[in-house]
Amino acid sequence: MIEGLTKQEIFEYQIQNRPSIWAQYHTKLRGRPYRFEQLNPDGTLDLRRPYQVSPKEMNIGIRGQRQFLQQILDDQHPYKSEQKSRQCGASENEVREVLWFGDTHPYSSVVYVFPTFDQVADFSKTRIEEVMRESPYIKGRMGYDPLTGKKKQGEDPVDNVRLRKLGDNSWLYFRSGSTPKAGEGIPCDVVVFD
Repeated sequence: MIEGLTKQEIFEYQIQNRPSIWAQYHTKLRGRPYRFEQLNPDGTLDLRRPYQVSPKEMNIGIRGQRQFLQQILDDQHPYKSEQKSRQCGASENEVREVLWFGDTHPYSSVVYVFPTFDQVADFSKTRIEEVMRESPYIKGRMGYDPLTGKKKQGEDPVDNVRLRKLGDNSWLYFRSGSTPKAGEGIPCDVVVFD
């Protein structure tokens, strides 16, 4: 089936169907490329374990230490759950999966549920806005000019802590699970509980 396809067509297929490829291509994490592996200067994979990296070398952070997150991100089973520790990068992965879904599935709705409204506001401001700030692609898909950060002419981006528009009429809803009525009347294709 691959015969006759260009490299670009194969790449676009991968971006459409693998959230990990989409995330690595379109997002950053704290100014660095979002990666699951560490590359050597010659472009080959650095297969050392984190404890094998000399303290004199650059701290590789999420790169190289959290390769297990790639499989979780690419798993598109209709029901997923994770038992995780704190600070393992799972929330960053969830953000990218939600953004990937909204970007690659036009006219879809994603509901992101948190225990309290304060957590909703904090998460939306710190995690979603950080990805937007560091990704001209995401910024453009949310209705902003990637270079100036201003609203695109003719666009009316919806951008607040509870609701964001992404791409071709996809919606991201951020809600608190502390009250039963918080999610009433929202049509959704994906629900994420954090």
